[in-house]
This record gives sequence, structure tokens and C-alpha cells, in this order.
Amino acid sequence: MAAALSARKIGTRAALSAFMSRKGVITMQEWTADSLFARATYFIECANAIDKLPDLKSLLYVLSLEPLAKSALAAKHPSLVADPESPIHLYYALGLATPPNPRSIVAKTVFLRCKDLIDDFTDEIMKLANKLTQYRNQELHSGGDPFANAPLSTWINEYYRIAKPLLASLAKDFSDLLGEEEGELAITILKELDTDRANDAKKKLAAARKKAARLTKEQREQTSPADVTIYRAGGTTHKCPACGENAILYRDKIRESNVRAEDNEIRGLTLYRPKSLKCQVCGLQLEGPIQLKEAGIDTPITEEWICDPAEYYNLVSADDYDDEYMNE
Repeated sequence: MAAALSARKIGTRAALSAFMSRKGVITMQEWTADSLFARATYFIECANAIDKLPDLKSLLYVLSLEPLAKSALAAKHPSLVADPESPIHLYYALGLATPPNPRSIVAKTVFLRCKDLIDDFTDEIMKLANKLTQYRNQELHSGGDPFANAPLSTWINEYYRIAKPLLASLAKDFSDLLGEEEGELAITILKELDTDRANDAKKKLAAARKKAARLTKEQREQTSPADVTIYRAGGTTHKCPACGENAILYRDKIRESNVRAEDNEIRGLTLYRPKSLKCQVCGLQLEGPIQLKEAGIDTPITEEWICDPAEYYNLVSADDYDDEYMNE
């Protein structure tokens, strides 16, 4: 069985090599958004031309994710895709050097930066992208057969969800990546998925409100968490849309802005993206932007913060030393 699997995998890779040699590989001369996007669309074109090799088609779809995500980053600035381990790669991104082998960041770092910089590329989307990339790594770098148990049909909707915010950040649509026919299909599927999530949120809200109506004042007080409990749970306090009590709102940090020195302190703003909500009083649980939007929680949260300069810059303050040491 192992020999048969190995032979099939070798055959798949040989077919990929032969096909790309016949088609002509697009050589990425620069880390521009256009060249990276062209590589992503090229993988999709190859995939659609080889329907008789389903594993290879799955691999090509997954291969398109990394250059698509890098294209979204490079559209902001090519330096975002440069490998930080050596400055020569950053110089290349800035147009200041031409190394023989410019190296870009690995996929995991690509998706992490997309989470920080691309609107609607949530923590959930990042995890989906990393999951599909693991299929790629297993297919290319091991004797495993990931697409036997996870064919394209089982995760294509996840692929569409990952691609959506990346395409939006590039001011492109699905037809630019997938062609007209599949582009329209992707839009239809995502709309249906959004509708299903919204309807599920409505049912959750209705059930939670029904439960809340039966709770006594004492029961509410006993189950409503204190602010410190919410903080320790890694969330922030938010009024529950079903019962009105304190709920835990989990969020992803997007970025910091307006960082400045003022009155011997460092001040700034942090922008958060709502991720999920959990209420211990009525049992309401909402996951993802679609369900949160149904409950009226759909805007980023901005919080102002104040920090001691020594703490902000990770410096040692004179207050950390005792008087005896300072007087020696």
C-alpha cells in the first residue's frame, strides 16, 4: 500500500512538473502585488486545466493561497513580504539591492501579518489558512496523502472565505482570481453561508431572551461575572444583547495608533476587532462577525491607553533600585 501511495504521489508531482513546463512558469522578478497575484491566478488556471487529477487540483488551489496573501501585503508595501533575517532581502523589497536569491517570509508569518493588517482577515480566517497550508506541506514534504481524506470539495468553502478579504484589500473580486463562472459560484456560496450564520444567531438570541425572561434578580446576580473575572478570561465587558447583563466579549487586536509622549507618559490608541461573545447569565454564545453583526456588534473597538515610558520602552526605572544601591 505504501509503495502504491508513493508511486501515485510521484506520478502527481511528475504531472505537475510536466504541465508547468509545457505551460511556462511565471517567474516572479519582483515582490509586487501584481506579480504575486499573477502567480496565484496561474495556480488556479493550472488547477482548472487538470480536472482528471483531483489531488493535483487540490494542491494547486492551496498553493495559490500564499502568493495571494503576499499580494495583499505587497500592495501595502513590498517590504512586508521580505524575510527579516537578513537586511539584503529588505533592501531588495525597497529597490536598493538585487540579491541572487531574494527570500520572502514563510506562509505562517504571511497569514499572521494579514491578520494584523488586512480588514476582516480574522483570527478564525488565519487559522483556516494555516490549516490548508498544512495540507500543502504534508503533500509536498512527506509521504502522507492529505487530499485523500480532505478532497477539494470538503474545504473549498473555507478557501473562498480566506480569499474574500484578501481580494477585497486588493480591490479585486472572485472573478479576477477564479474566472467568471467559479467567481459567481463563490459569491453565491458565501452569501448562503452568511445567511445560515445570521439565521443561527437569530435563533440563539431568541432562546437566550426566553431564558433571561425566566431568571430572577437573584439568579442574574449570582451568574453575572465581575469585571475582574471577565478580564482574567481574556475578554472585555460588554452588555449582553439578549439579557442586558455583563457578558464577555472576546476580540482580536488589529493595531495601535496615535502613539505619543504626553505629560511624561506614553499614550496611544488600540483598535480591536470583535471576535465572539459569551454570556454566563442567559447562555448566549455568538461566534464570528456575521453572528455578532446580527446582535448589533459589528464595529471595531477603540481604546485609549496610558503607559509609563520605562515600561513602554522596556527600560529599567530608577524606582527599581533601592536607596542603598543608588548611594554607593
